[in-house]
Amino acid sequence: VVRLPLYPGYYFLVGKSYLTTYVDRMVDLAEENGLYVIISYHAIGRPGGWYESESDEMLWNYPVRLYYTDSDMAVAFWNTVAARYGRRNHVLFESYNEPADNPDDTTDDLTWTDWRPTGELLIATIRRHSDNIVLGPGLNYTNDLSPVPTNPYSDSNLVYVAHVYPNTVPRGEDQVSEWERLFGFLAKTYPVIVSEWGFHDGGKDETTSGT
Repeated sequence: VVRLPLYPGYYFLVGKSYLTTYVDRMVDLAEENGLYVIISYHAIGRPGGWYESESDEMLWNYPVRLYYTDSDMAVAFWNTVAARYGRRNHVLFESYNEPADNPDDTTDDLTWTDWRPTGELLIATIRRHSDNIVLGPGLNYTNDLSPVPTNPYSDSNLVYVAHVYPNTVPRGEDQVSEWERLFGFLAKTYPVIVSEWGFHDGGKDETTSGT
């Protein structure tokens, strides 16, 4: 499987040629080589509110708001993208990359109750055009699926998504136990995929480069 992150800022800056110039060819190449392809709507932040490139100084010089989180834009994106690729059997749709709180605002607590209506809206938008597998994210930069059992997504052809990075588990906590608590347990009842992961030097053994 190959994952294509489509950034909202670039997509809405460039328009349809973003698809015809780049994505069409990647989708074709994946099929020619027997690969599945995940199209990820690569927003990071709270729908309709804070987004990652708003507070990350490294991104201030980018020409666009890369991770823009406007919900109407997300719906417009999926109405176009799911219609365009929805009958390609090897294409999977990752509905929203990373729902997340503003890390600089302790009052901005994005809960599953807050996020799930948007998650359902995006899934329903994709379903207008395609029966292909949808990947549904969790909370906190898509590393927390612990609320799912009490109120799962309603779609029946869905895979839950986890992202794994060292900073998602507090220092001093056991990484593997926390992974199990946050998302691993869910695989007993639902399909789960890790679509994104990373490490850093100086991290715990499980996430240090070279291990």
